[in-house]
Amino acid sequence: SEISYDVARELFDIAVNMGTYRAGTFLQRALNLLNKHERLYPDLKVDGDIGPRTLSALRTLVKDKGAYTLLKMLNVMQGCQYIYLAETDQSQETNIWGWFRRVSIRKSISKRQEV
Repeated sequence: SEISYDVARELFDIAVNMGTYRAGTFLQRALNLLNKHERLYPDLKVDGDIGPRTLSALRTLVKDKGAYTLLKMLNVMQGCQYIYLAETDQSQETNIWGWFRRVSIRKSISKRQEV
């Protein structure tokens, strides 16, 4: 498969709530930060398009045991966006409790999977 189930589920959750562009840019930003100064793969253009280069980088990162950290980073970015939305639009503050129920590392990924 192109994307692990846990990463796909997280990206789907972000896309449903924030759009596919935001899900793609969050993924690309995280992958760029986790590429060990481009030793694992070259930096990606952050354009929101989950194309062949992004998928290749994702596969390389997962092989390097980086899925758990990637999922944490995606959740942090998601949470920061929710905070920003609530701070800049007071009407969105009512959504913050529900939004933050969505921001968590699923139990199916174990930190032990990461070296």
